[in-house]
Amino acid sequence: MDLYLPNGFLNMGAVLADRHPFIIMIGARGTGKTYGTLTAAVESGKRFVYFRRTGHIIDLIMDPALHVFKKINEDREWRIRPELTKGMGRFYDDDKNGELIGYAAGLSTFANVRGFDGSDVELAIYDEFIPEPTERVTFNAYTALLNALETIGRNRELEGREPLKTLLLSNSDLIYSDIIAGLGIGDLLYQMQETGQEIMDVSPELLLIRPASEGFREKKANTALYRLTAGQRYADVALANNFPIEDRSRIKTMPISEYRPLAAIGGICIYRHKSNSTYYVTDRQTGAPKVYEDNEADRRRFLREQPHIWRAHQRRKVYFSGIDVQTRFKSIYE
Repeated sequence: MDLYLPNGFLNMGAVLADRHPFIIMIGARGTGKTYGTLTAAVESGKRFVYFRRTGHIIDLIMDPALHVFKKINEDREWRIRPELTKGMGRFYDDDKNGELIGYAAGLSTFANVRGFDGSDVELAIYDEFIPEPTERVTFNAYTALLNALETIGRNRELEGREPLKTLLLSNSDLIYSDIIAGLGIGDLLYQMQETGQEIMDVSPELLLIRPASEGFREKKANTALYRLTAGQRYADVALANNFPIEDRSRIKTMPISEYRPLAAIGGICIYRHKSNSTYYVTDRQTGAPKVYEDNEADRRRFLREQPHIWRAHQRRKVYFSGIDVQTRFKSIYE
């Protein structure tokens, strides 16, 4: 795949043309993820649905003064017009007699949009799917995403049609998120970050892209904001595209034979060392741990019966087999 345009921005036309039905791209700020994706979607003639996390964000970006096609319209001399009605945004192309070219919706509220027929949608775009570390998320984004894709996709593959193309876009603000853990790709993204790998073909269904954008990064580093924040976490995330990793020393493979299984919950198993006070958390379950169901009642029972595990975590005595396991562990206490 030719990942970059001659000007250093991302070649989202090539990304959308890739054969994988699910593509996840984690890229630095300003590299052309959203701009390039929406431009390529319009040029391809594919009707799309554009997701953001909440309906409130959709309300803001559908404002004619702020909408996501504003800059594209200016650059391309297009006349794409947003319209918001009953919780759903719609984009119309006034250069094509007002043709409907796409929808916009908040993922958290999409389930409330009754009677939505997505049979005409060929492309789903979820922009900024990773929340910022300071943002409070009050719904399970992974489950909401799967339900939305099922609503739109329905039985198209059973009818002999191509699967719904889905593109998830974000910056590297937070590797500990519902969708990353749900798809089980946290450890893969961490591996890509550590090795510098830009493209990973995970399966026939899924492609991961973490562009280095070196040419763009070198130019952007010499602008006022990034000269000001050089060496700070903000620049490392926004410019270098690096996920902040909490205490790398606690992510390691431990000899499980030295541990006793203690509790299993939410797809993880927690072990306690046989001779010291450390714990090990992995997705591998052996022996006979106490099993808690992955529901609210059993989570409360787990917290009540196993308070020592969190205390050990606060004393830095809990180790994790990987990023995804660490995310699931953290989610129990949120």
